[in-house]
Amino acid sequence: MAKNYRINLDRVSVQKRGQLVLSELSLEMSQGLTALLGRNGAGKTTLIRILAGVQKPTSGTVETSGGQLYKSSGEMTTHLSLMGWVPQGPGYPGGMRVDRFVEYAAWLKRVSARERRGRALRALEVCNATELRTRTIKSLSGGERQRVILASAIVGDPQFLLLDEPTTGLDPAQRESYLAMLRTLSEATTVLYSSHLVDDVVRTASRVLVLDRGRISADLSGTDLDVPADQLGEKLRQAVIASTDRNAAGSV
Repeated sequence: MAKNYRINLDRVSVQKRGQLVLSELSLEMSQGLTALLGRNGAGKTTLIRILAGVQKPTSGTVETSGGQLYKSSGEMTTHLSLMGWVPQGPGYPGGMRVDRFVEYAAWLKRVSARERRGRALRALEVCNATELRTRTIKSLSGGERQRVILASAIVGDPQFLLLDEPTTGLDPAQRESYLAMLRTLSEATTVLYSSHLVDDVVRTASRVLVLDRGRISADLSGTDLDVPADQLGEKLRQAVIASTDRNAAGSV
């Protein structure tokens, strides 16, 4: 399997209670760090859930390096084995020790018993969480817990990493540390993370998507991002504000 994990969404739509949440969305992704911006209700979490294999589109197709999602259980199993996912507000067993929690995540990813302990410790090291290994999860601060949850997502050595609002609730120093980890991981992984924090996106992403009413309204990469940070931040803020204004006008 190619290390550069590729994803292609073709005219993907999702309808909920008679409303289109995603509307014929087409998107290609590959190795690197892609950030997803958009107002509340733009469809960010729905898109991530589709890519995570837990929400089937109403129409359209999702092709990956492992095959076509939602077509067969075998292709879905391949995708899930190559993916790490940090959902928004994930649950966790508060009384479990950190190292045991990450080892359990390795077991879920079918890492062999012989390698499980070592893989868990390496994942904690990558996430700057080695010193937390003997503590219980409920004893951790918000920033510490996010690092441990990221370790549980990467313990299976994923080729594709999905994160839904991973820096929510973190202070500026914690966010910077977390985003630095994502930058490092994206050097060999296809990473997609959603955020409301434009300044974080400006400093981090190699590609930025703005989602508006279930469609991609802006897709910036390469030279589009090679501008002063303050100019880029303002450009992205205006793109999100414009989508909010359009939605407000449409609801009147």
